[in-house]
Amino acid sequence: MDGHDADNTKQSTADMTVFLRLFTRAMLCMTSQINTSRLLANFSYFVSALAGTESASTNGESISLHQLDDMGNRIDELEQSINDLRIEMGQEGSSSPSATVKSKDDTKSADDSA
Repeated sequence: MDGHDADNTKQSTADMTVFLRLFTRAMLCMTSQINTSRLLANFSYFVSALAGTESASTNGESISLHQLDDMGNRIDELEQSINDLRIEMGQEGSSSPSATVKSKDDTKSADDSA
């Protein structure tokens, strides 16, 4: 009888392992499908905006092309303000903060190799 109980325990453990693997895969697939559907919704939103429709909607909210243009203009103004601040600070040559960091790292590595 002891051998029979040990076999049942091993089988039960094996069954639980298989169940957990299948469950984990199912959960990962569901997560992937949710992310894919969100990605497709966002993609279709931007395609409709680029196609020149009067408004693009996502999640029941509507955004007009005029509002998108306004946001683009605000982004342009923000970029210009950032560039003006860089000029004032003497960082005229860098196009982004990461470029400044990279150039400092490059000079360090050149000094280390010498």
